[in-house]
Amino acid sequence: MRVRTVLFTGVAGATLFHGAASAQSAPVAQPVIAAPAEAAAPPSAAIASEIVVTGSRTIRNGAAAPTPVTTLTSQALTQTAPSNIPDALNRLPQFLGSSSQYRSATFNATAGLQGNYLNLRGLGPQRVLVLLDGTRVPPTSTSNAVDSNILPQMLIERVDVVTGGASAAYGSDAVSGVVNYILNKRFNGVQATAQRGVSTYGDAGSYRLGIAAGQGFAGDRGHIEASVEHYENAGLPRQDMRAGYAPLALLVGTGAVNNPYTQVTGARFNDVTFGGLIRSGPLAGNQFNPNGTIAPFVAGTPTGTSQVTIGGQGAVVPPTALVPKLNTTQAFGRLSFDFSDAVNAFVQGGYGRSKTSYISAFATRRAGTSNGITIFADNPYLAPSVRTALGTAPSFTMSRLFSDAAGNEQTSLTQSYNIQAGVEGKLGSNFRWDASYTHGRAQLDLSQVEQNNRNFYAAVDAVRSPAGQIVCRVTLVNPALAQGCVPINVMGLGNLDPAALAYIRQESKSRIVNQLDVVAANLRGDLFDLPAGPVAFAVGGEGRWQKLRQTSNADPSIAVDYTGIRGVPAGVLPFATTNVGSARGSQDVKEGYAELTVPIFKDAPFARRLDLNGAVRYTDYKTSGSVKTWKVGGVYEPLQGIRLRVTASRDIAAPSLFDLFAGQQAQVATNSDRHTGVTSTSTILSSGNANLKPERANTLVGGLVLQPVFAPRLTFSIDAYRISIKDAIGSQDAQTELNDCELSNGTAPVCSLIIRPLPYSNTSAANFPSTIIVAPQNLAQLRVKGIDFEANYSIPLEQAVGMAGSLDLRAFVSYLDSYQTKANATANFIERAGRVSAVATTSGLPQWRGLVQQAYRNGSLTIQLTERFTGSYRRTTTEAFDPAFVKAPNKIYTDLYVSQGFDNNRLSLFVQVDNLFNVKAPLLPATVNPGFTYPTDKQNYDIVGRVFTVGAKARF
Repeated sequence: MRVRTVLFTGVAGATLFHGAASAQSAPVAQPVIAAPAEAAAPPSAAIASEIVVTGSRTIRNGAAAPTPVTTLTSQALTQTAPSNIPDALNRLPQFLGSSSQYRSATFNATAGLQGNYLNLRGLGPQRVLVLLDGTRVPPTSTSNAVDSNILPQMLIERVDVVTGGASAAYGSDAVSGVVNYILNKRFNGVQATAQRGVSTYGDAGSYRLGIAAGQGFAGDRGHIEASVEHYENAGLPRQDMRAGYAPLALLVGTGAVNNPYTQVTGARFNDVTFGGLIRSGPLAGNQFNPNGTIAPFVAGTPTGTSQVTIGGQGAVVPPTALVPKLNTTQAFGRLSFDFSDAVNAFVQGGYGRSKTSYISAFATRRAGTSNGITIFADNPYLAPSVRTALGTAPSFTMSRLFSDAAGNEQTSLTQSYNIQAGVEGKLGSNFRWDASYTHGRAQLDLSQVEQNNRNFYAAVDAVRSPAGQIVCRVTLVNPALAQGCVPINVMGLGNLDPAALAYIRQESKSRIVNQLDVVAANLRGDLFDLPAGPVAFAVGGEGRWQKLRQTSNADPSIAVDYTGIRGVPAGVLPFATTNVGSARGSQDVKEGYAELTVPIFKDAPFARRLDLNGAVRYTDYKTSGSVKTWKVGGVYEPLQGIRLRVTASRDIAAPSLFDLFAGQQAQVATNSDRHTGVTSTSTILSSGNANLKPERANTLVGGLVLQPVFAPRLTFSIDAYRISIKDAIGSQDAQTELNDCELSNGTAPVCSLIIRPLPYSNTSAANFPSTIIVAPQNLAQLRVKGIDFEANYSIPLEQAVGMAGSLDLRAFVSYLDSYQTKANATANFIERAGRVSAVATTSGLPQWRGLVQQAYRNGSLTIQLTERFTGSYRRTTTEAFDPAFVKAPNKIYTDLYVSQGFDNNRLSLFVQVDNLFNVKAPLLPATVNPGFTYPTDKQNYDIVGRVFTVGAKARF
C-alpha cells in the first residue's frame, strides 16, 4: 500500500491550493489518505505518516497548535513565484525587509547581505531560525543568517512558517519565528522541470533546470532519492535600463526644521568632476579639460545639501547594477532503510552554491578626505600652462570621479554542504525517538576588483627619471616597495592608461567559513490518558559546536608601507572601498528541553476542547553562560467552528561568532552629517565584542480561528502579536549613529563613537567626522506589534453556478501597528511603523501589506491570479520633510499563472506573468550620492517590470 499525505484545511474533502493548507488558519488536521489496501504498509511509511507541526514538538495529526503556523506546499509556492521557493515566501506580507536578488539595496561594498535571506516582521534575518526537516542549517553569513538559495527545492514537500517565538522548542535565533523546509522522504519515480524567463523589455533573462528521482528497494524497506537543480538569472547590469529612470533624482537637505528633505532632479556634485576639480592652492575652483588644460568650474544651483547642486558641471555616479546576476546550484541525496518494523536509519547530504555578481561604482576621490588626490608641481603630466599658473605652490589637491574607468567588479559566492546521519523509531505504540548527527560547512567568498591604495598613490606620484622617462617616483627612491609600478595621468577625462589601470586595480578578497556540528536526540509520545485525551510530551537535548574563520588580503589592522610615496592622506586604508579584518572563534552550546501538551476539556458544555501547552529549554553557552527560555499557550474551542489560541514565550537570539570575535575592519563610506550640514566620507571602523550576551525577547501572540458550520469551506483567522527585544545586539550603521547623536544634542553615549577633529560645539564644515566606530553592543531595544489576517474559501462551482471545476480563494494581510527602535539606554524610542527605517536608504515599513489569490481549477487546468499590495508609508520618522514628497504610495502588482496537464498530468506546461500590468515603481530617491542608487524603494516595489516565464514539468 502506498501512503499519500494530503494537507487539508480541516474540512473533509476540501484541499486548498493543491495541498497548501494553512496551519495558521486551520486546525492543522492533516490526515493520511491511503489507497485501497493491497498489502501492509512498510514500517517506514507508517512512521513517515505522522506529521509533526513545526510550532510544537508535541502537536501532531488532528490537533491544533497554539502558535500560529502557515504551511505551504512547494507546488503552491512555485505557482506564486517561479524563480525559487524563497522568492515566493518573500511575497507573503509577514516577510518584511528580506534580502534577495531583486530586493537588496543598491549593490556596493557596504550593501550587506547578498543572497536570499528571509526576514520575518522586519526584525532581521539573524532572528529567523532556518531549518531543513527540523534540523538547524549552518549559517552562511557573519550574522548567523542563512542564504536560502543554497537549500534543495525539488525534494521539498512543504514549508512551515512559524510566526511567533519558538526558542523553547527549537533553540536560539527563533525570535521572530521559524522557517522549516520539510523534505519529501518517500519520493518515487523521476520528475524533471525546465523553464525560461524574460522581461517585457527583453532583459533579465533566466532559466531553471532540475531533475529529481526516487526509488524503493529491498521490498520497499529501503528508499533512495536525489535531486540536482540549477537556476540562472542575468539580472540588470545598469540602473538606467528602465523607462522613466531618473539617475539624477535625489533628496536634498538635512532634515532639520529649517532645511527639510526636498526631492529634486538634475542633482550633481559640486565638489568633484569627471575630469578633476582643483580644491586647493592658487588654481582652486578650476577643473581639468580632457587635454589637461584648466577652465573655471561652473557649479549649479545650491540645495540644502552642501556637496550637491542642481545642474552645473559636477560629476554624478555612473549607473551601477540594478539587479545582480544570480547563479544557484543545489544537489541533494538521501538513503534510508528500515532495519525492523520499529527502527529506521538514514543518511543524507546536500550541496548548495549561490553566486551573485554585479558592477558597482568606481571609487570617488575627494580632496580633504581620506581618499583625496595630491598633485605635485613636478608631475610630468601637468600641462605647461597649468604648471606656470601654479607658480611657487608645491602641490594642490583635487577631486575626481573616474567615469572613464570600468566599475568595480564584485562577487559574492556562498558554498555550503550539509551531511546528516540518524536513526529513528518507535518504542511500543506510544513513543517515538530519534537521534542524529549533523555536520555542516558554509563558505562565503567576497571579492571586489577595486583600487589598491598603495598602487594608486604610487602611480599618481609621477616624476621624470634622470633619463627623461615618466615613472613612478617610488621606483627611484624605494624601488623594492612598488615593483612594476605604472604611472597614471588622472588630470582630464579620457587620459587613463589601460596598463596603469591594470596596475592600480587589484582584487580585495575575504573568506568567511562557518562550521557547525550538531548531536541531537529526542523522545516524544503520550504519557497517560486523561478524560479529555492523552497527555503528550517531548524531551530532548543537543550539543552544538560552531567555528568561524575569516581571512582577508585587506586587513586594516596590518599597516601598509607607503615609504617613498608622496600625497598619501592620513588614515588611508589598504583598498579604496572594502577592507576586512581577520577573525577566528568558536562556540560550544549545550541545551535540553521539555514540552508538554495537556488536554483539559473535551466535549464539555462550556468547552468543546481546551488544551494547554508549555515548554522550557535550558541553554549553556561557552562564551556567556546559561540562559532559560520558555513558552506557555493554549487552544480553546467554546463551540464548533470557533477556536481561540494564545502563546506567551521568552526567546533568545545568540550573538554570531563574527559579533563576538571579528577582527577590526574598516571601510570608507559616505554619510550625511546634520551637525555640520556636510555630506562626505569617513572611515568606518568595526570589530567584534567578546562580552556580548544573547538577546532576550518576550513574545505574546493571541488569535481567533473561525470555521463556520454554515460555511464548511471557509476558514478565517486573526492573530495579534507583540514582540519586545531587550539587550538587542546592534552596531548601528554610521548614518544612524550620526542621526541619533544629533537628536540627543550631543549627549547620547553613541556620540563617543563619533570622532571629530574639533569639539562638538563646532558646527562648521571642518568638524565633519573623520572616523565612526560601529562595534556591536547589547544596547538596543525593539518593540513590534501587529495583526495578521488570513482567509481561505473553496467554492465547488458545480454546486454554486453549475460550472465544472472549483474556485479557491486565499488572502494574507498584515498590519504593522508599531515598530519602535531604541539605539541605547539613554536614547528615545523612535516609531518606524508606516515610515522609513532610514531616510538615506528609503527602505519603508508599510503598516498594511497583503497578498490575495484566486485560483480556478478544473481537472488538469489551473488558472491563478495573485495580487500583491505593497502598502504605503511616510518617508520620514521625526525629521522635517517637504510635505509634497512625504508619501510613498501603495502599489498593486498582479501575477498570472496558467498550467495545463496532459497524459494524466505526466506532462504539464505552464506560463507565469509577474507584474502583468507592468506597474512602475514610484520615484523615491535617497539622500546619498547623485546617481548612486536607483530612485525607489527596492525592498517594497518591483523594479524589473513585467516578466514572462514558460516551462514544462514531466513525471516518469
